[in-house]
This record gives sequence, C-alpha cells and structure tokens, in this order.
Amino acid sequence: MILTPHPGEFGRLLNIDTARVQAHRRELASAFAAENSLVLLLKGNRTIVTDGRRLYENTTGNPGWQRAAPATF
Repeated sequence: MILTPHPGEFGRLLNIDTARVQAHRRELASAFAAENSLVLLLKGNRTIVTDGRRLYENTTGNPGWQRAAPATF
C-alpha cells in the first residue's frame, strides 16, 4: 500500500497539528510507514518517500509544480 497525504492530511491521521508534522516530517513519516508496513509519500516542500527503513527526500522542484494545469478543451 502507498499513502500520499499532504501535511494536513497526515496530521489528521496522527491526530496532531500540521505545524508538528512540518517540524518532524522525516521522523514521523518513517515511523508511520514502518508501523503500518506501507510506503508513505509525504507531499510538500521536500517531499518524502519512505518505507520505514529507507528514506528519500526530493530537494528539487518549485512551488509551481504543486498546481494542476488548467484543462484545455
């Protein structure tokens, strides 16, 4: 299973506020993935992907990538 929450959604899963998620992104993501035997992709600045043992942090990109392009018909 792969979960792809943004920090607000992840905070709701953990019953903590978004500020705490942001302050401890790596630790919380790794622990959650390990405890639930899944892959977690925590969206946001410096997106994190972890299976609880390994962790990848994307240090590239820019805020413009967060917006979906408008549909053109």
